Amino acid sequence: MDKSWMRCIDRSSDVYLKGVEIFFQFAFKQSELEDEIPCPCKKCNNVFHKSRDEVKEHLIIFGIVQGYTRWLYHGEFAPKEQNVNQEEKGRNQVFLLKRKEKSEYKHGDASESTSTFSKLLEDAAQQLYPGCETFSKLSL
Repeated sequence: MDKSWMRCIDRSSDVYLKGVEIFFQFAFKQSELEDEIPCPCKKCNNVFHKSRDEVKEHLIIFGIVQGYTRWLYHGEFAPKEQNVNQEEKGRNQVFLLKRKEKSEYKHGDASESTSTFSKLLEDAAQQLYPGCETFSKLSL
């Protein structure tokens, strides 16, 4: 799959916008949640779930996370020979917990402690600033 659109500087270009649409086709096809996906913009960093329109707006305004060429949080798996680092494992846990929490909220079974724990996991997975792999929001 061609992901060269992700390096486009002009986020209003046809190449970038078509790439965003291809990304949506892939991400929503893989998503277990029908109406939201993790937002891969530089602001949300795959931590917050947003609707299609919100994600599109964020991708145009903020751009996509640099280096997010393997869409792990949207159903694309890494090659078997490549190990996923600890930060990515943490984000995967947050992603799975968010899905579970969202599902529980829909069924009215979520507890306050689950919500607090989920928030802590989000903070642990969120980079202190874009590109910072040493510190998380929680570590500070």
